[in-house]
Amino acid sequence: MNLGWSSTSTLSDPSMLIIEPGVIIGIETLIAGHAIIHGKLFLRPIHLKKGCTIGVRSAIGAGCTIGENVLLEGAVDVMPGATIPDGVTIGRKSAISKEMKLTENTRYPGFMIPQEYQKEKK
Repeated sequence: MNLGWSSTSTLSDPSMLIIEPGVIIGIETLIAGHAIIHGKLFLRPIHLKKGCTIGVRSAIGAGCTIGENVLLEGAVDVMPGATIPDGVTIGRKSAISKEMKLTENTRYPGFMIPQEYQKEKK
């Protein structure tokens, strides 16, 4: 597997992680296939597709899929169950929920919290 990651990152539940070739994981990143939501344990695999980059201090929750060639610039929280489609760039300090419907090959600026997504075409 061709994977770049830092020893300061936490990859919890490795049996629940699907990591394709060319993935880069930044320092101090948390990737966990489990979460407690409303007092219930939520276990779901995480899929990091080919060529995606997870920026420093980001967090990827249980049940997430990060598409091919996605760039999470840093300090991005991807909440449990969220999907980021291929080619998307998410700016720094953003929060992505499963309710957000993102468009392929689009750049979303930083500090994004659900608010009609403030998208810019690449």
